[in-house]
Amino acid sequence: MADPAAGRFFAMQIARMGGVAMAVYGMLVAASDVPWPDGLPRWLGFVLLAVGMADALLVPRMMAKTWNSEALIQKENVAREMARKEQDRSRP
Repeated sequence: MADPAAGRFFAMQIARMGGVAMAVYGMLVAASDVPWPDGLPRWLGFVLLAVGMADALLVPRMMAKTWNSEALIQKENVAREMARKEQDRSRP
């Protein structure tokens, strides 16, 4: 892929779909409609539902904030400035 934004977009969509799948499975576990390990209580399905919903709703937004073009440029500028200062310190 030539465009890095396309890869980021697909990564966000995969994270969103994974969260939705986790939420649906959690809902099915809570409703006792799917196989579940015998040693685990069914109320963990509600926990899985909540984690899946948070994953589907929050993680793509956090990824978008992290991958914001302006933020990336600012991080690069800070890294360059720190490297330049380090070089200046090492010179006699």
